[in-house]
Formats: sequence, structure tokens, C-alpha cells
Amino acid sequence: YQLLVDAYGDVPYTEGLNGASGNLSPVYDSGADVYKALISELDDAISLIKDNRDNVGGGVLGLNSSTDPVFGGNLTKWIQFANNIKLRLLIRARGTTIDSFVKDAFSKFSSDGFLKEDVLVNPGYNSSLQQNPYWTVFHSSVDGTITQPARFFIPSKYVFSFYDGTKLDDKTRGKLVYKGFPDTPTGQLADETNNPATQQYTWFIGTGTGRTASDAAGILKSRSAAAPLFFASETYFLLAEAALYGYLSSEGDAKTNFVKGIEASFAFLEKEGAANTLPSGANPSQDTQDYITTNSSSYLANFDI
Repeated sequence: YQLLVDAYGDVPYTEGLNGASGNLSPVYDSGADVYKALISELDDAISLIKDNRDNVGGGVLGLNSSTDPVFGGNLTKWIQFANNIKLRLLIRARGTTIDSFVKDAFSKFSSDGFLKEDVLVNPGYNSSLQQNPYWTVFHSSVDGTITQPARFFIPSKYVFSFYDGTKLDDKTRGKLVYKGFPDTPTGQLADETNNPATQQYTWFIGTGTGRTASDAAGILKSRSAAAPLFFASETYFLLAEAALYGYLSSEGDAKTNFVKGIEASFAFLEKEGAANTLPSGANPSQDTQDYITTNSSSYLANFDI
């Protein structure tokens, strides 16, 4: 619903999704009211989870590592994740017609804090049955057939400019994101550079094709890798922005969280395969400092400008 409001403004919310019951002309709620309702619902969800965690033996009946593919039954992490989503909504709504509501809501976060790790889900992805959905779209099907998006989707020259030195020099992440960087095929309004090969996987940097593809770092790590829901980097950047506006001072200053956000991005991309672990020699912290130093004249990388 946040995305719907951001794209269209007023949308059916209180009466939405009731077509099966015969309501084909639902009332449109204002975007501001939808945002407020979403934040209130998150608060209600946090209260419900807290009550179950604290008063029902420490967890919801039946919620465990087998039934919770995200946090393995850890209710505190669910509360922190809800705080993350609430923070995203509040940052987005700051400075709008509901700014007073936003200011009040910033003082009502759960004391459990925020989840500062990548939120990943893996309900049992494997190479022979149901594989990682991003792999299915941007690499190959279960039988190893290369997909159409994998063959035809390439980065725009504008996006690529944030890696190849045009806007930012980010060669480390460029090599982790794009196959063959910096010679990855790019395009802009039919102006194509380095036409993609038949078996080109733009966002897979490993070796092999189809069923023989290796595990890898980057975006497409493995057929059986967990799928990301919310990145730690986004959490840190949201906390940095909140600090800029004078909120959540206990969560650190803006610059510290900004740098941690960059480091979290490097860490996610450098982790490899279904195990999602950093290989020997990987150093996201050093890569972050090198990136900031290389781009010291750009406010996009250097917080102090």
C-alpha cells in the first residue's frame, strides 16, 4: 500500500480488496490516511507479537525454525523488523501534511530497536524443485533453460554510471553486480554498447551456464540461496536520515549510520552461495573506506561534503 500511495496518491484501503464480497466501487482513502493506518497497524502488530513473546512462554505456539522461514521463530527479530518498516514509512512521510503525526510516531518506537541485518527468506529453495525466485527470473529455470530477462535485460548507461567512474568510481561493487564489468553490455534508447551474448547473464558473476552454474557472490548467489526482503544497508541509511532530522539519537549519528550502510551493502554483495558467507580475504570495512576515499569529492559517497 505504501508503493500504491507513492505512485497514485489516494487509493481504496478501508474498503479495498473486497471485490469477492460484491464491493466493486470501494471508497478511496487519502494517501495521508493510508500512511497513518499502516503505521498504526504496525504498532498493533508489534503489541501483539510482544504479548505473545512475553506472556505465552516466549513465543507463538508452533512458531519455530521449521515454520518460520525468515527468523526461525525469533519474535524479537519480528518486532525489530516491524520497527524497520515503520521507520521507512515515517521517513517517507516526514515533511508532508501529516508531519505532526510523524513527529509523534517517532517517539513511540518499540524499545526492542531495529534489525541491523539483511532480512532473508528461504522456505526451502533447492536446485531440483522450487528455486530462488530471483534466480528463476534473471538466470535460468529449474531445468537450466536461460530465461528471457537474463538474455535481454541489461543495465542502462545511467545506472552503470554509478559504478564505472562517470558519476562514481565503484569498481569493487561493479564487479560484484555485473558480469564482465566494466565491459558489461549497457543500453540507452536503443544506443547499445557491447551487445550481449546468447548465454549472457547480466547479474550473475559466477561460472558455468544453466544447471552447471556455480555458486557466486553478488546478487544471484545460488539457485538455493535465500531471497532478500529488507537489506541492512537500507536500515542504516534510514537511521542516518532520521538522525539528520533530529530523531532516534540513541541509534547513533547520521555519519556513522551512513558509513555502516555502505559497509552493509559491500557485505551483502561479497557473501557467497547458498551459505551466504564471506569468503576468506573479503573485507567490507576496508572496501568501504577505499570507496569513500576514491570518491572523496562526491557528496554521494563522502558524508562530510
